[in-house]
Amino acid sequence: MKSSDTQDVDWHAPSLKHLEWPQLLERIALRCRSRLAEEKVRSLLPAQSQEVAQLRQTLLGELLDRLGEDAEPPVAAVTDIALPLERAKRGAVVSTDELVAIQKVLATASGLRRYARQHADESPHLSQALATDASLSDLLRELNEALSDDGEILDTASSALAQARASTRSLRKKCQKKITECIHRYREALQDGFYAEREGRYVLPVRADAPFRVHGMVLGTSSSGSTFYVEPEELAQLGNQLRLAEVEVERELAKVLARLSAALLPHAEELFWALEVCVRADVLTTCAGFSRSIGARPIEFGSEGEISALGLKHPLLLADLEAVVASDLEVMAGRGLVLSGPNAGGKTVALKALGLMALMQSCGLPLPLKEESRIGFFRNIFCEIGDEQSLAQSLSTFSGHIGAIRRILEGSERGVLVLLDELMGGTDPNEGSALALATVDALMQRQTSLVVTTHYEALKHYAMTEESLASGAVGFDFEKMEPTFVVEMGRPGASSALIVAEKHQLPTAIVRRAEALLPEIDARQRQDVIDLEQLRADAENEKRALAKSREEQERLNRQLENEKRRIEETRRKLLEKDSDDLRNAIREARAELRQLRSQAKSGDVDPKKLDRDLDQIAAQVAVGSPVDRKIR
Repeated sequence: MKSSDTQDVDWHAPSLKHLEWPQLLERIALRCRSRLAEEKVRSLLPAQSQEVAQLRQTLLGELLDRLGEDAEPPVAAVTDIALPLERAKRGAVVSTDELVAIQKVLATASGLRRYARQHADESPHLSQALATDASLSDLLRELNEALSDDGEILDTASSALAQARASTRSLRKKCQKKITECIHRYREALQDGFYAEREGRYVLPVRADAPFRVHGMVLGTSSSGSTFYVEPEELAQLGNQLRLAEVEVERELAKVLARLSAALLPHAEELFWALEVCVRADVLTTCAGFSRSIGARPIEFGSEGEISALGLKHPLLLADLEAVVASDLEVMAGRGLVLSGPNAGGKTVALKALGLMALMQSCGLPLPLKEESRIGFFRNIFCEIGDEQSLAQSLSTFSGHIGAIRRILEGSERGVLVLLDELMGGTDPNEGSALALATVDALMQRQTSLVVTTHYEALKHYAMTEESLASGAVGFDFEKMEPTFVVEMGRPGASSALIVAEKHQLPTAIVRRAEALLPEIDARQRQDVIDLEQLRADAENEKRALAKSREEQERLNRQLENEKRRIEETRRKLLEKDSDDLRNAIREARAELRQLRSQAKSGDVDPKKLDRDLDQIAAQVAVGSPVDRKIR
């Protein structure tokens, strides 16, 4: 997401604040790897056109698919490299820390290039968005040969550097060997049996009261003056050679830094783009990860001014709570929605959630809605929630509200969403109702998409009779005496102020007195709404009871079917057994009959016995015999 994608229009800042847009962006930003990505997310505004918003949505949709396959882009925390690149372009030398930062950008961009190639077929837009110049691989290879992960310049950066460092290491070993010999030679004059370094040279801690002198150069003393740090004269030549070798190392290091700084110049623009891609990948991956955490998906763009938010839930509540009540809200250009119901029933939350859906859609962000939802592209959103009192201008709450409404009317047109909480509240109810009706009419004439919350009975009634308005109610459970937070379309909601007051233990006498003081027509209207609410609640209870009864009947039917199947199975098994017994009995009778026939032919059988045996066999299959009973 490029910063240039945001609109030039000055979005209504109070509206963004009322909709808690900064809080939502902060939740997303805290997931980013780099500070640059955090800043991008915190400054995110809707796109300059629907086409740009759709491209963002496509990118995030493709990335969500890849995240579902556990194929997350190789995003890393990168830092801003603009300043060192600008200095390099002016001929300045870049420091090792800055080169390491550039190396990190190059390495991340290289990983993203591989990722883009790997997923080019299934995610073509994402692949294109993560693409960088392949020639940067040569620059990365050069930096990798020259720099370690912790920013040290390696010997492989230059053969001259490697040679100078080898010479330095050799001379240092000689110096250490020589100074060790000196420790043994001058032990009686030393403060302790060790050597130290002063100004890059090896020295011995010689006592000020030593019994003899240690010839050499004094390069310092202890704070007490009791110890002199002396470079022995026999070490002086080696010390000079070591210093010269170290200077040579520094010279070669400077040459390497100068060479690497110059190597950046031909790739400066590509490096700026690589940084942009690394930050973009961080932002996209973070937004996609947040979307997955709240169950969001890309939602198709609707027509201008259209909102069909099915399964609407507030994204900040989804991020904090396990269970959030969903509602279905619909708005069209030139058509308004009037929400009513008890205090703390969820009207304002629904209003904010709807505004956030429009904002997120215009930013191309996935939405926590059902797949069949449709959200149009809005050029602007005006939102008026809470007090707009200005003490500096000595304005009352209502005066501040009127000022905000005036500014909203000036900017309202087709393709603009207007969200008004308690329109024209805080003043005389009769005059406030009249102003609210007139304001709603004016906004409808401007073809805005409008959502209003109210306690005004006149506005509730107007929404039920006016063709350009729809009515929605936040439900109230009269048994539990608490709101349900579910918005139901097609009816007004009871404010239930007296009921809520009584529930929260306002003295009963005060509640009854308030009921008596209500004008008769207001009381009748209020009672009608409450009766309607009660009828709806009763119908809902009957619906639930019917559904429960239907479920019980279906359960009994399933149980009956199972019992029938069990009985049929038992009968089938018994029939199979009887059939087997019958076959066995007939088989035995036939065998006996054959045996008798053989005996009869041979003449070896007594005729009387033959008659008896034939009678017995006949009895086995005669009417009423066991075989006959089985057949029946």
